[in-house]
Amino acid sequence: MEKVGWLTGSLLALLILLPMALFGGKHELALPVTSVLIVLLVILRNKTTLDEHRLKTSGWWLVAFLGWIIINTWLFSTSSYVSFIASLPIFSGAIIFLIIQIFEPQIETMDTFRRACLLGAGTIILIGLYIYLSPRFPSMRMGGLLRQHNAYAGFLIALLPLSLFATVFEKRWKWVWTVTAILIVTALVLTFSRGGFIAAALALIIFWVLAHQRRVLAVSLLIIILGGSLAYGLYQIKTINFNAVTIIPLSSPYAGEVPEQGETGVNSRLRYWRDALKIVATRPIVGTGLNTFEQEYRRVQTDSRFFTIDPHNLTLKIWVELGLVGVIIFVGFLISLVAWLWRYGPARQFNPAMPAALIGLLAHYSLDLDLTFPAHYLLFFTLAALTQTKT
Repeated sequence: MEKVGWLTGSLLALLILLPMALFGGKHELALPVTSVLIVLLVILRNKTTLDEHRLKTSGWWLVAFLGWIIINTWLFSTSSYVSFIASLPIFSGAIIFLIIQIFEPQIETMDTFRRACLLGAGTIILIGLYIYLSPRFPSMRMGGLLRQHNAYAGFLIALLPLSLFATVFEKRWKWVWTVTAILIVTALVLTFSRGGFIAAALALIIFWVLAHQRRVLAVSLLIIILGGSLAYGLYQIKTINFNAVTIIPLSSPYAGEVPEQGETGVNSRLRYWRDALKIVATRPIVGTGLNTFEQEYRRVQTDSRFFTIDPHNLTLKIWVELGLVGVIIFVGFLISLVAWLWRYGPARQFNPAMPAALIGLLAHYSLDLDLTFPAHYLLFFTLAALTQTKT
């Protein structure tokens, strides 16, 4: 049984890490690799003697959400093929969620998942830092293997509470988890994602409140200071590397913004949200279909400087693409998760890092374009399912 728990936890970690390493799930190998891992997970769980559990309310809400995606793609999408392709990572993530809920992981599975995730994440971050420090990488903002700083920040936000939990509560390899936590903070700072900083702060506050221990706060603050200091040092090294190859470094990571002309991250998002509401007005109930925001946005865009493929807001994305029906079902799914935690969480000794990571992700999804990367669906649904498991 211990071996099964170890294998299951490792597979769950791989289902998050491998797609993230494959350009956030955009590489052509990402879908077949994910499919193989999901099949292996199903086979492994079917061979165990663990009792099956009934779907919780959140599981039924998710099934309803998947059903609406099928109906919407078939009957209402303005581009059915585009919507079908976009639905594949959502269905993959949902299958993982349902597997976890039916075959509820044991404590050894959760421990293996957390450790494997952090070890894999540490490796991915080190590779990302190597790329970042290379003079061939022109951006002053770290994007890791995703090559996009904001989506990369979302990945790191989810891992931050898990790394702090391991640093404080793991009895073995404390130095490994401490170094990993420092690396996560370092990489997050180097993304210079303002939405990421806001979401990470919220995740940390939730984690501190739920953990309810002064030691957690003290260790967290120390790691943040160390990670921030390391990020500052690496940023300075990057500017030196640029000067060494006669590349003039930018004066600021945000130097591309032109505030006097309204070209800022905040103003851009306000424009995206305003134009998204224009699209919503055309089909408010059923939406235009998954992943059709880009083509619909071109029809309402009035300023060529502010082009985007995503509204940078989860609620607006669902409303534009799946309509009010999709919003209601997805909100029902989220409410069912919160209701379960409120009712059963304390009695089941849940890991405070899981809901903190999930809330941090949702906050970031409300400000950035993470969900243009398929790997984020796997990350979100896996964490959502694990918030309802005993740890």
